[in-house]
Amino acid sequence: MVAAPGGAADAYQACETLAVINQSKTRFLDKVSYITSNGTKIKTLVSSLGVFEKLGEDKEFSLTGCLPIQKFPSLDEKIRNVKDNCGWELKVSPKVAEIAPPTWEELMTLRIIDPDGIYRGE
Repeated sequence: MVAAPGGAADAYQACETLAVINQSKTRFLDKVSYITSNGTKIKTLVSSLGVFEKLGEDKEFSLTGCLPIQKFPSLDEKIRNVKDNCGWELKVSPKVAEIAPPTWEELMTLRIIDPDGIYRGE
């Protein structure tokens, strides 16, 4: 396996970065062997399961929103699913929002940007 920055330099230069990735325990790791940038400027992270933010002066991400997944109808089930797919003891905001499903217009925009479904996990 070859380690590569994969856009980390761009993320590091941004004032605030929003990263979108598929979430699993193999991608949301507690520790990594190679760090390309310290990520201190990254304030918000969006995965396929939820929204994570650095709240206040906290340097760790907290779960602040859950994306709609029909398999998990209740908010508690959604939170448990996010935690189960995280490689560390995830902090959870006391006010986790249930995020509405994407609108038709949002879905069409995604399909225009990613016609082959590469970034949508298709």
